[in-house]
Amino acid sequence: AIAIGMVACSNDDNLPDAPDANAAKGNTYASISIKLPKGPSTRALPEDYNNIDTWKGIDAIETINVFLVNSKANTVDVGKFTKASFDGIDSQGILFPNVALKATAGDNVKAYVVLNGTESTILGTLKTTSAANFDDVYNDVISEVASKLASNDGTNDVIMMTNTVDPVEKEVKAGVSEGDAMAGSVNTFMVDVERVVSRAIVTAKEAEKKAVIKVQNAQGTDASTITIKDLKYVVGQSNKQFYMIEPADESG
Repeated sequence: AIAIGMVACSNDDNLPDAPDANAAKGNTYASISIKLPKGPSTRALPEDYNNIDTWKGIDAIETINVFLVNSKANTVDVGKFTKASFDGIDSQGILFPNVALKATAGDNVKAYVVLNGTESTILGTLKTTSAANFDDVYNDVISEVASKLASNDGTNDVIMMTNTVDPVEKEVKAGVSEGDAMAGSVNTFMVDVERVVSRAIVTAKEAEKKAVIKVQNAQGTDASTITIKDLKYVVGQSNKQFYMIEPADESG
């Protein structure tokens, strides 16, 4: 397991730009577990590349923002966590919290999450969105290039992740203590997330990195050679728009 602890560094009580900040909310506690796109196990690759090492597809979790949207009470409870905030990742790729966040009790509560998001990309907008409009905004298109939503520090990928599907409403019970919520016995949400942009691996066989290419003249005889000493690549283009949640296929 990968140890990632988390400590709540803010919630809706101390975020001045949280929606409906003066509403009577935060009367109970809830916790959230997050399932990442894959577990931390090694990913198998075909043996058709320069097998120098094994690519493990390591995701770095820098920040997690949670939005509990209560449509009936018209409240949005916000929790922001840092990468010391969860007990760890199990073999199924699930992050388990060691903290709980304040929530508003009700029958119609949805949990939305944004991992590794930025204020300029989407978080600033979500924090000022009302409960009535939250679903539409979260499902809207992000106008941004992939390089603004993902980065790599040489070892870890830091990629923005969001809900895999539109969340289902569930009941949040009133009067639940922080300890009971953390224990996972009540008011617990499970959210599957996926990366908003894809990643790929580019490889070359070692022999091809040192290949000699013969160049022939118009008469068909060898005139010169080209020796490959190094290979580099760049991404030639990127989508300029992304969906927070992949749209459902309505073709069928």
